[in-house]
Amino acid sequence: MKVCGIEISGNEAVIIVLETSGDEISRINTTVKKMTLSNDENQSDINSFKDAILNFLKDNDISAVAIKQRAQTGRFGGGGLTFKIEAIIQLYEKDVKIINGKTIALKTKNIDLTKFEVKKYQEEALKAALSIL
Repeated sequence: MKVCGIEISGNEAVIIVLETSGDEISRINTTVKKMTLSNDENQSDINSFKDAILNFLKDNDISAVAIKQRAQTGRFGGGGLTFKIEAIIQLYEKDVKIINGKTIALKTKNIDLTKFEVKKYQEEALKAALSIL
């Protein structure tokens, strides 16, 4: 089973792909680490982002997607652009889950993240993916 963890920040979707084999979980090193929606007011840019992200998920045979939830309101609330990105990802034909940050923290607190050898900016996407495995 392959799962994709995604953290949306600003105009970027940070992406991690994990694969399970029995009890083993391993990271798949993809060439794509993040995708950017350049201009959310331009229909062509939105369609290009949609095609890129959905083709990435399909081409990598992703079984499930976990997106780290963002606050909808308040000081740390996500902007409108982040919700557009989230909606585009939710168009994927397989299971897409929005996972609360507290749930992610609880499910991943005893997991050694260093074995996955990810960059610091990828850690939240990694935790999102691990939280649905």
